[in-house]
Amino acid sequence: GEVITYDIVEKMVSRPLEDDVFMLSNALCHKDIGLAISIYKDLKVKSAESVSLIRLLSREFRFLNQVAFLRDRGYSIDQMMSELNLKYGRIKAGLNSLRYIETEDVGKMLESLYQAELNIFTGKVDQDIAFQLLLANFAS
Repeated sequence: GEVITYDIVEKMVSRPLEDDVFMLSNALCHKDIGLAISIYKDLKVKSAESVSLIRLLSREFRFLNQVAFLRDRGYSIDQMMSELNLKYGRIKAGLNSLRYIETEDVGKMLESLYQAELNIFTGKVDQDIAFQLLLANFAS
């Protein structure tokens, strides 16, 4: 038989949805809309619901907003860890993401996510179209 390598296992085992959403939010923070769309398409192949992605992205951008708020008030990483009850790596990842996106853009994304979810639940727009519009609007 064939030797099973790490690459083979990685291709066979899917990542948790939260990991994919983290990659998606990173792509958005880096303003890499092409990568964001590619990740979104991969998630759709895995049957991820767009409304679930919106909720998870909202959680991620709320976290970034909290970290930015604390950073702007001079909190240290240790103080942020205590305040947000999170581990060092999570705070550090948030601070790293904030190097690529303005705090104002985090707020705009939160508003866009809220609006997309509202439009879906009031029946104004299909969830997939809402998500695609969200990506397109963030790109501009």
